[in-house]
Amino acid sequence: MGALMFSTNFVCFSFAEHHLATGLVSLVFAMSLLVNTVFARLFFHRTVPRRVLAGGAVGLLGIGTVFWPELTGLDLSSGSGQGIALSLLGTVVFCLGNVLSGKIQAAGIPVIQSTGYSMAYGALLATVRSTSDQYSSRRS
Repeated sequence: MGALMFSTNFVCFSFAEHHLATGLVSLVFAMSLLVNTVFARLFFHRTVPRRVLAGGAVGLLGIGTVFWPELTGLDLSSGSGQGIALSLLGTVVFCLGNVLSGKIQAAGIPVIQSTGYSMAYGALLATVRSTSDQYSSRRS
């Protein structure tokens, strides 16, 4: 859970922001509401009320309206496609972390302890990644 929610998704979003404006990255991440809803259906067999789907769609429409000028100015040949793909990957990874969190809570593990350990593991992974990037750039 820590690698998904507190490390890998941040790396994906960080690299996505090399190619996209942060507003567009957050627009893609706003889809996590709908992705979490779909994953709840797939992994937990929960029914999804239509009003939840409708509310999510209206919310995405509103965010899309705010960022419409940036969306229309996208040039996929400039790396924007890669930025969108990384943003989508970060969103899906985050949502998979939410699924895992739900499984952990269902197993009776307390939220505070599981979140604390997850944050520690995520921070450790981010530190290792950052350190390895710095080490490899010095060797080049």
